[in-house]
Amino acid sequence: MLSILTGGKITKGDTELLINELILVEEDPDGLIKELTKDDEEEREDVEHLAENKTDLYRYVLFAYLEENYYLAHSDWKFDPADMEYYVSHLIGKPFPIDCPDETYGSDLFPYVQAQLAQENKELVNLDSFGDSYGFIVVEKDKVARLMHICNSYGIAMDVL
Repeated sequence: MLSILTGGKITKGDTELLINELILVEEDPDGLIKELTKDDEEEREDVEHLAENKTDLYRYVLFAYLEENYYLAHSDWKFDPADMEYYVSHLIGKPFPIDCPDETYGSDLFPYVQAQLAQENKELVNLDSFGDSYGFIVVEKDKVARLMHICNSYGIAMDVL
């Protein structure tokens, strides 16, 4: 995927670039919506309807952009260790086997994931989807507060899991 900020290839896990690009969501949401929906007229019509509520529009743009550019893994609330391994591996760009007891599922996996990510000075956070799902993002620990501030400025909650 290409960065809207630099036009170059995005490196997985580049939180600083992510933060800078999120700022562009506020500066040019209409341009970003057009870019995200350029190949799907039906989706564009759905998004234009969201323009009546800026918070919904920002949430849509943010989720679509983050997922499209490999910053976010969207998951139903039900997931097993193999699903979580896939999501985190996808987000960090390398295998991420989870060491946890058998029969560990869903949110019970978070402490095991966090302990392993902490070894790399990273954390798993959730961008609130306002539904029964998760928007997983892996963030460097020193960037969590800044990313939370940006998300909160859009009216979108983000929490450390």
